[in-house]
Amino acid sequence: MKKICVLSVMLCTSTIALAAKPVMPKQFLGNWAESKDSCVIPKDSPIDFPGDGAKIRKDGIERYEYWCELKSISKSTKQSLTARFVCSNEDGEQSEIYKLSLSAEGKLLGIKDEGLFRCK
Repeated sequence: MKKICVLSVMLCTSTIALAAKPVMPKQFLGNWAESKDSCVIPKDSPIDFPGDGAKIRKDGIERYEYWCELKSISKSTKQSLTARFVCSNEDGEQSEIYKLSLSAEGKLLGIKDEGLFRCK
């Protein structure tokens, strides 16, 4: 009987661990823009992040008319992240792999070619 109880607990614990959603590392979280000047969001803006940049939340990446939900992380270090997202826009959904990194200057690379500045 003890063996059955221990096995049941192990199975439940494994299932709970598998069900946990991945979370974006905190060094990537926040608003990012093409320039420091574009970090200012107009009061009448329909979005709460720079239109030319992105908002990285714990569950994904939000861009103007484009949302990418974090599905899995394959590699994560202090300066980089490789992850799979399911991205949605007016054309539908698609799976995408993003390779994000933080440059020595603190720019976010991997969303736009020129990199994005962190907004304060």
